[in-house]
Amino acid sequence: MKLDSTGNHNIAHQWTDARVHLVAQYKRGKKYTFRHPELDLHSLGIKRHGLLEASINDAECPLPVSVAYSFVAAIRSISTNRENARILSTPPADLARADVLVLFARIDEYFRLKNIKSAAPIAEKVRNIFRDCQSNIRNGIAVSQVGYITALKSPKRQARKDISDRVDANAETKELKLPVSADTTDNIFEFPGNTEEHYRRRLERILATCESILDEHESIQKVIEAARRMPIPPSLSKSTVQKLIHSGRIDEKVANRRTPEEKLIIALKIIDHWKLYSSAPGKARVYIDGIPALEILSGDGGSRTRFGVLLSSHYLSRFALTACFIILLRYTQWNSDTLQALTVAGIKQTPFGYQLDSFKAKTEQFQTDEVLSDDSTIHIEEKAAVRAIEMLLWHNSAVDKYALRRNESAFVSMKLSYRQKLEFDVFLHGKHFHEFTSTWNLPKFTASDIRPQATRYEYLKSGGDIASQQAKLHHASAATTAHYIGGVEIARNESNIKRYSEMLAKAILYITKRKDIDATTDDQDAKTIRAMLAPPSRFSSNEDSYLIDTWLQNPTENRIPIGPAEVELCVYQRAYYMKNMRNLRLANPERFRKSELPRILVCIALYRLINEGPFRRTVQVLEEKINA
Repeated sequence: MKLDSTGNHNIAHQWTDARVHLVAQYKRGKKYTFRHPELDLHSLGIKRHGLLEASINDAECPLPVSVAYSFVAAIRSISTNRENARILSTPPADLARADVLVLFARIDEYFRLKNIKSAAPIAEKVRNIFRDCQSNIRNGIAVSQVGYITALKSPKRQARKDISDRVDANAETKELKLPVSADTTDNIFEFPGNTEEHYRRRLERILATCESILDEHESIQKVIEAARRMPIPPSLSKSTVQKLIHSGRIDEKVANRRTPEEKLIIALKIIDHWKLYSSAPGKARVYIDGIPALEILSGDGGSRTRFGVLLSSHYLSRFALTACFIILLRYTQWNSDTLQALTVAGIKQTPFGYQLDSFKAKTEQFQTDEVLSDDSTIHIEEKAAVRAIEMLLWHNSAVDKYALRRNESAFVSMKLSYRQKLEFDVFLHGKHFHEFTSTWNLPKFTASDIRPQATRYEYLKSGGDIASQQAKLHHASAATTAHYIGGVEIARNESNIKRYSEMLAKAILYITKRKDIDATTDDQDAKTIRAMLAPPSRFSSNEDSYLIDTWLQNPTENRIPIGPAEVELCVYQRAYYMKNMRNLRLANPERFRKSELPRILVCIALYRLINEGPFRRTVQVLEEKINA
């Protein structure tokens, strides 16, 4: 690849006769890798100097790898149709608007038949290569101005579930065992605080577990160092002792007959003799079964996992390293890939603590965070974060001194397969997190679940300040931040919706004269029920406000769970409006416009939604009952 004087790539997509090699690139960490997908126009029945060539020459260079390969695949497929090949072969100035529309429709059809969720965005990126063509078509307009409307629908981005949305069977209280959405509180003033408390306590339980793991790591270190200072067990025969000292080996049967304390001493003597904290065990055998001190941090792992725990005086074992990773995920609220890209060079000590610098490959952004260690300003998460950083630095120092590093990430762990020298590489993945959560009796989660959990808690704690969370997450758009906090906004309004549904049910029964207001109903609630669906009289003030207006003023903050009860309410409400809408409009036009019309529109929209779903038959039965 040639570079110009500024160091930038100064090259276009390369043509050789009827072949073109596109220039495509992708980035892994800070390194760019280039690919060159090829199109052979002659074999595809496409002529040069047409729309395809003009578009390729004007296209971005280099293209993203995914776009380049998608473009090549689409062209190869659609060019089997003669009409498509003709359009691609024709110079832009000789093409009509209809030709371009046909081409775009064929591109969409190709990706639709691929049956992938990302069909719409990929098809758009491929069409954009043609849209970027600088040549005008026959009527003098640019390709980008043909006014094509795609029939493909982009998948809606759903708010992802966080840890509080899951069952935690081992939590202390019934409320914490259930998902946050199961809160039965019907007080709209208590619910936000309950939700915040649920998020806080779930996070605290995870952080407390991680800190207990680090405590256990330090405890094992003390046990190992004490055992290392102990003499060879006197119960061993002289010949066995001599063999252990000079050859670093011992018979397996002899080792297995020792107590756990003696087994640990023997294992450490073998490790020190063969320097197994650096070299792979090879022929040297370390018998570590039946040593309880190693079991806690080994989980369900095998002998090699226990061997990693036995080296805790030199390195962090897998669970200890994972605990550090989770603690820093919680504090930084970084993307898990960004934190995994953190290197030792990116950790800098400051007068007040540590500064972390990493790289977010997805958006090519450098991210910085500061971890304070000043006791006067520190929070509990920050204390844990400082501890995790210092243990991480100690771990990496030993890796560089004794072992073979396979990745620059600070989060490298001993590989379970080794040959001559111990190797350390990045290991964090979904399977390992499943082992971590099951071993420590935590609700199931992965590395990517910590960020939304922490973000939604901080959002609730700030009273709903999305701007502060946008800055913390380094998001360019508040819409992206809204995706992270979307789940909690749904949850915190469940109480409002529940109370609304109950009041609406009583209001419908009252307004349709099916049931009077219960005598035990609170006076304020009784007033609300009477006025919820219709004004108390035609002489009511236009400024009167009722409970339903509170929901109508914030429609985007509500999510209505639809079940049989809600279907019945909606059907009766629609029947009421169908019968009384004219009277409501004539009684007070201003009130009808301001207050009743929004209610009617909401009712109609909900009715249509229900009538298109699985409750259609229920709607028919209810309407037959009403009209009987």
